[in-house]
Amino acid sequence: EETLSKSEAKYYPACLSHDPRFKKLIVVGSVDIDNKNNIEGKSKFSNYSPEYVHIAAPGNSPLGGLYSTISSNKYGWKAGTSQATPLVTSAVALTYAILNQPRTTINDQTQTVFDKCKINEKNRPEVIKKIILDSATKRNDMISYWKDGNVLNLSKLIDYIHLIFPDTKKN
Repeated sequence: EETLSKSEAKYYPACLSHDPRFKKLIVVGSVDIDNKNNIEGKSKFSNYSPEYVHIAAPGNSPLGGLYSTISSNKYGWKAGTSQATPLVTSAVALTYAILNQPRTTINDQTQTVFDKCKINEKNRPEVIKKIILDSATKRNDMISYWKDGNVLNLSKLIDYIHLIFPDTKKN
């Protein structure tokens, strides 16, 4: 059964992504992966809308989802955008950690990329969001499901950060 496009019916908070007050919001969809971690396509249960959904991440597999924490202090297989969203959240945390790492400057002062590039508390979330979306794999076969067919790619994310902020590279 196909899920309802978020362009046809407005679901909150996803439909708020166009509201200027919520420009920091990243709306996530889910993709299925195969046994070799290749992207197979949109998960049947996923949110989708090229207008509202920004990026997708793995949320389902042939094993029944992703291995995750479940109730009673155990682990098990879970599927859903609720599995894809933490992967995007981890990309936000990874980006923040790399850009917030103190670096020694030529005159032996330490500063972060945020400081050096004057990325302040107010515009920091939008910068991180842009970096994640710009580095995502663009899938033409998924362009009708989410913006630019974006699928999270952590390897490309790290390479992209090092490309646009060369001093984040470890020697």
